[in-house]
Amino acid sequence: ELNSLGFVNIKTNWFHHILVAGGSYLLLNIIAMIVGVIAISSYTSKGIDFSCVNTGIEACPPEVLQAYNFANDISGLIGELGVIAAVIIIFRKYLKTMFIHFKENNGIKWALIGFAILIGGNIVYSTLLEVLELNSTSSNQEGVNSMIFNSPLLGFLFVVIAAPLSEEILFR
Repeated sequence: ELNSLGFVNIKTNWFHHILVAGGSYLLLNIIAMIVGVIAISSYTSKGIDFSCVNTGIEACPPEVLQAYNFANDISGLIGELGVIAAVIIIFRKYLKTMFIHFKENNGIKWALIGFAILIGGNIVYSTLLEVLELNSTSSNQEGVNSMIFNSPLLGFLFVVIAAPLSEEILFR
């Protein structure tokens, strides 16, 4: 049954949605932590000592930093992909209706126009930062840059696919 906007009516109350979203997010974070512990354990068995992480990640040798970042990236990617998969499975009927509606209402055209505006705005913003000499990066951006340079494939999967999809799913 469709509502007035053409979407599938989901006949559960808001509390069920919070439980499903929150519960799946917590469960997948636990799974991601377990994967991270397994990855760290495999490096520990090879003789890499992670005790420097407790005193400050900056004090760690490069091989420890690389292993630690890789374990964090893998566990984060698994958690993000898990959230995406859970939401797609749970809301598959709604998503099917939404994509049909999107296709029928020139959604692709508007998405491409929005993407072009986004790229243009990013070019203008970057140019202004260069001209005004305001180039500074946050610690979050430095972490993303580090992930991309240390493992490009994993960085691409996480930064370009998993993080944006899970962010959109969670915030919508």
